[in-house]
Amino acid sequence: MNEEVKTQPTQEDIINDLTSKLKYAQKLINNMQNKLNESTGIAIQLEAKLQLAEEDHIGIKKQLEVYGMEASKVSPAVLAKKEAEEIK
Repeated sequence: MNEEVKTQPTQEDIINDLTSKLKYAQKLINNMQNKLNESTGIAIQLEAKLQLAEEDHIGIKKQLEVYGMEASKVSPAVLAKKEAEEIK
């Protein structure tokens, strides 16, 4: 019979295996940290854009009040026409 004899790994083999697994884990952690930083940056940019949009919304509502109109009843085309008339 040809039985394969299994040898115990040496201490050096174990250290090499663990070292390679540790390096792989460190690469994964670094990649995840980079993705997290990237996602956080995008979230911050979106939050800033949202704040600007909300400020613009408030400004438009105030302009509509000057015309005596309700925001829900005015189309953007009507508002643009009114502003164009004012500029003339």
